Amino acid sequence: MKAHQEELDKIAHFDPLTGVPNRRLLTYRLGQSLAHSRRAGTTLAVCYLDLDFFQTH
Repeated sequence: MKAHQEELDKIAHFDPLTGVPNRRLLTYRLGQSLAHSRRAGTTLAVCYLDLDFFQTH
């Protein structure tokens, strides 16, 4: 049962074809980081890089 739950979590948070983390995982981890920075009284910087239509010419 535990292995099945872990597999479901992996499917929910990673692209099944590439294994790359997806937006759902980004949202979850960003929320954790924001909460941590608030508790610690620090700032948080986020760098977002959009690679849509990225090609090597």
